[in-house]
Amino acid sequence: MNKEKNKNIKGLIEKGKRQKRLSYDEINEILPENLYAPEEIEEIFSQLSDLQITIEDEDSGTFILHEEEVEEERLALEEVRNPLRSYLKKRCVTLCVLI
Repeated sequence: MNKEKNKNIKGLIEKGKRQKRLSYDEINEILPENLYAPEEIEEIFSQLSDLQITIEDEDSGTFILHEEEVEEERLALEEVRNPLRSYLKKRCVTLCVLI
């Protein structure tokens, strides 16, 4: 890759790190498809995934979530569904710390 491409990729990664997510439109603006080979684009998406930068589809408003985010959401919903369990869990942590 040439210097201009590297500069564009670094800019995209920095933007993704700041926002924690990128849209396909943002990626296409910074990295026009006609300037990059499919293998290069695939490598860029792999790097974004490794850095846990979420890629969203602005049109449908859906997000591609990483496994850790899905697990966090599941646990948060579980606590909402069972407030007694959540309360007891918090109290146990408090008691365990005191002992």
